Amino acid sequence: MKSPLKYSKWPIVLYGLGSLILFGLTLNSYYLSGGVITLERIFWLIVGVGTSMLAGWWIAIKFTGTIFHRQVDRPIEPSDLQILQTYWLNGETAAVFIGRLDHPGTYLFHIHGLNKRHDLLDAKALTFDQVSKYISSHKEHNEKSR
Repeated sequence: MKSPLKYSKWPIVLYGLGSLILFGLTLNSYYLSGGVITLERIFWLIVGVGTSMLAGWWIAIKFTGTIFHRQVDRPIEPSDLQILQTYWLNGETAAVFIGRLDHPGTYLFHIHGLNKRHDLLDAKALTFDQVSKYISSHKEHNEKSR
């Protein structure tokens, strides 16, 4: 089963396009100023483009990852949750209900692909709203995955 995390692609595209535009403008300015475009300059520009693209990927992975990307058609009522019962996050990722915290409206789930495989104590705390929008009792098939 795949990881439930989904990432925004805009940092990768934005940094990649920005890097390529900067690469082109820099080479163009060297050419227009009568400077010599050497292999060393091209090498360092390629290193700069690669570094900028890696920065975009790092931003996408670090700051835009989310496990809540599709609301389910038939969400479970949080009061009906049973301990150690398997539910479905986004209708497609297995999530075992561990229990409820003392803080009202906080539910613990062990999400397959996100938490450690054999450690049920490594769990993700979800709010009442997240459970009532993204957790279902049955696996759902969305049209995009077909």
